[in-house]
Amino acid sequence: MRTLETIARQCGYKVVVPDFRKTYKYESARGRSERVKTIYEEVICLSNRPVNLVLIGHSQGGAASAHACTDRFVSAANVNGLLMLGSENPCSQDGMDWVPKVKRMEIVHALGDKVIYASDIRRVSAAWGECVTYKELTSAVEPGGVDAWGDEISHDFLAKDLMEEAVSCTKEMLFKCSATGMS
Repeated sequence: MRTLETIARQCGYKVVVPDFRKTYKYESARGRSERVKTIYEEVICLSNRPVNLVLIGHSQGGAASAHACTDRFVSAANVNGLLMLGSENPCSQDGMDWVPKVKRMEIVHALGDKVIYASDIRRVSAAWGECVTYKELTSAVEPGGVDAWGDEISHDFLAKDLMEEAVSCTKEMLFKCSATGMS
């Protein structure tokens, strides 16, 4: 996320990266709801209301960002884009039964992700239909590989080819969202 944070700043966006670590002390359902609450609090506490808000989330943050995109929040917070990278499935985790009404939505997932399987996220894309663009990435790195800290390379987009694609997708999303006349 730090690489993508830098990219967003370079694209002229003010960046807020919520700290979800405090949510890990809860059981899974409560932790997920606390992550959504954290997103709401971060947005509410911004000193200036953004004209153009783009939510970008990885793994648990991707699902939390999708869950945060209720009609009311999207409208009130000017949410113009949602990018889910290697995201958990927001529909199966807590029964999310709506499609976020965000102008631009993309789901990017690595085929070799052994933490969250691409087939599960493909179902989200199919359920959301034409409202979302789904991109599946493939790496030259063997699926299921881990780095020196035990992080799964495909899930975390750590392979150079995956990171380059994630950066490209992020830049493209931010450009599309700012090209709508908002910044």
